[in-house]
Amino acid sequence: MNPTHINTELPLSRIQSPVLISPLNWGLGHTTRCIPIIYDLLKGGYQIVLAAEGKAATLLSREFPALEVLQIPSFDIHYAEKNFSWSIFRQIPKIISGIGREHLYLKTVIEKYGIKTVISDNRYGLWNKSAYSIFISHQINIQLPQHLKFGQGILNWFNRRMINRFDECWIPDFANEDNISGVLSHPSRLRIPTTYIGFLSRFKHMLKPRQNKRYQFAFILSGTEPLRTVWEKQILAMASSFERSSILVRGMAGEEKKRKEHQLEIVDWMTANEIERVIECSEYIVCRSGYSSMMDLAILGRKAIVVATPGQTEQEYLARYLSCKSMMVKIDQAEFSMDHLLKAAKKLED
Repeated sequence: MNPTHINTELPLSRIQSPVLISPLNWGLGHTTRCIPIIYDLLKGGYQIVLAAEGKAATLLSREFPALEVLQIPSFDIHYAEKNFSWSIFRQIPKIISGIGREHLYLKTVIEKYGIKTVISDNRYGLWNKSAYSIFISHQINIQLPQHLKFGQGILNWFNRRMINRFDECWIPDFANEDNISGVLSHPSRLRIPTTYIGFLSRFKHMLKPRQNKRYQFAFILSGTEPLRTVWEKQILAMASSFERSSILVRGMAGEEKKRKEHQLEIVDWMTANEIERVIECSEYIVCRSGYSSMMDLAILGRKAIVVATPGQTEQEYLARYLSCKSMMVKIDQAEFSMDHLLKAAKKLED
C-alpha cells in the first residue's frame, strides 16, 4: 500500500450545525478515529457537541477541552477472559436495552441543543427522524467464530437492518484493493447512501522511521478489559529479557505515571503526537489488531507485529487478513513469548 494515496474524504455537503458526535466506548478505537472528523468539522466552522462515557469521555475531554462532552448512558458490558464471543452473545438483551436507552437519550439532546446532524460511531440507537443521522462502521458483515457460524446470516441481516435506520453510512476504508477490512466492509449491502471515506487516523503525518532507533520494541496496548490487563501482564513478565531499550504504552486514559523495569520503559498514557514519535523511533511496533490501530499504522506506512484479542473475531480476522497481505505479522496471544516475538520481528525484515 502506498501511503501517499491515503486520504480521508468526508462527504460534508449534508451536514448542518449543531453536530452531535458520539463514539462507542468499547475500547478507545472508536473514539480515536472520531478525532480527525471532529478536527475537520471544527476547521469548517461547525458547532459541535460530544457525547461519551468512561475512558472515551476522558479522552475526548483531554483532546477537546473547549467542547462540551455530554455523559451518554453506558451499556455496562462485561468481557470474559475466555469465550469472549460467547460472553457478548449472552449479553445481547442488555445491548438491545442499551440501544433503546440511547435512542430515548438522543431525543432529549436534540430538543435541548437543537441538534441538526448526528454522527454515531457504532452506536445503533443514535438516529432520529428530526436530525440527519450518519453511522460510522467498518463492520457491515460481522464475522462470528466457527461454533456460532450458524447465526451469522441472521446477525448480519439484523445488523444491516439497524444501520439502514440511519440516513447515511460512512465506512472508514477504501472500496478498492487498498482496503484493509476485507469482507468486514466489502460489499456494503446497505440500502442507504454509503461512502468509503478512506482511513480515519488521529495521526497527521506519514513519518519515516528514524535511522537510529531509540526503542527495539514499542508495545502499544488497547482494547477491552480484562483482556488488556492479561496481555500487559505477559509483557511485564518478559521485562528482564529485553537486551535493548523498549517501551510499553499502557493506554490508561487519565493516568500519567511512568516507571522502568529493566530495559522496559512503562508509560500509562501518551498523546497522539507522543505515540506518533514513539512509532517513528521504534524498530518494531507490537499492538492489537484493532481496526483503528491498523488504520493508524497504514497512515504512517508502518508494518507491525499484531496480537489479536482472543475470541474477538474482528481482530482475529484482521490479523489473518493483513498477514496474508504481508502488511502485518501475527502472534497468537497463547503463544506470546520472547522467542515468538523475535521470530516475528525477523519475519518483518524478510
